[in-house]
Amino acid sequence: EPEEEEEEDMLPEEIQLLAEEAPRPRYMGGPPDHPAPGAALAALKFALANPLCAQGDLRPQHHAKTTVVVRNRMREKWKRAEEAKEAAAAEPLDPKAQQIQTIESILADMKDRLSKVEGNLRKCVGEASETSGTQRKL
Repeated sequence: EPEEEEEEDMLPEEIQLLAEEAPRPRYMGGPPDHPAPGAALAALKFALANPLCAQGDLRPQHHAKTTVVVRNRMREKWKRAEEAKEAAAAEPLDPKAQQIQTIESILADMKDRLSKVEGNLRKCVGEASETSGTQRKL
């Protein structure tokens, strides 16, 4: 039984040692979270003196370039968008105006049919009168 007591006593000491070794935040007396301001200024000066790309070189890198497949998909998307805009522009927004346009087209079709029927009727009447005139002469 005395051995068990010793093990229990050692456990809190181990936890205490682990807690002492763990890094502490600055407000608890640990190291600062950021480097010294002089180091930050030196890094900024270096970055400005050695840019990653030239000022005039704004072309995309190889990994950022669009492929042929992507360009084709983009073209298709643009075409669909343009067709949708054209279709929207061609259709009147007012439903009443659309109904009027539909009725006018139906009336125009009926007028064309009626003129064809009248022309055919005149031909038939003209032929009938000519044949009746020849029969009267006989």
